[in-house]
Amino acid sequence: MESLSHVSALPWLCIGDFNEITSATEKAGGNVRPARQMTRFRDVIHYCGFHDLGFHGVPYTWFKNQPNEGRLQIRLDRALANHAWKSKFVGAEVHHVPMSTSDHSLLTLRLPKEEEDKKRRGQRMFRFEAMWLRDPQCDEVVQEAWYEGLC
Repeated sequence: MESLSHVSALPWLCIGDFNEITSATEKAGGNVRPARQMTRFRDVIHYCGFHDLGFHGVPYTWFKNQPNEGRLQIRLDRALANHAWKSKFVGAEVHHVPMSTSDHSLLTLRLPKEEEDKKRRGQRMFRFEAMWLRDPQCDEVVQEAWYEGLC
């Protein structure tokens, strides 16, 4: 992730199983996690300019029943995004959904509805008019807008 983080300034979201935690509060049961591992993970997150998107639902995303130690629960799965992504998708929510068929919870990412997003940006919804296709300059206007990043 570190080597990819400075390749582009585009909006960036990484979501999934990182197999590491950022603090001891993200783990219940089992042996104590080495502090250097958690520190290294936090350093990578910071270096990449990521922010944890947080979550709704159960606090742990992975579990294992251990015969002698009991139940081990850890938040291994998360969503991390850079500032450009968070600015583009204000109001995005991550939900932890327990699964009966896996030892990991399902992570769902819910983006704001388009109407809410448009209101936040103060823009009106674009509506295409079929009559524009009859205009001989239609193709040229669309191509210019596409190349300028307006579409």
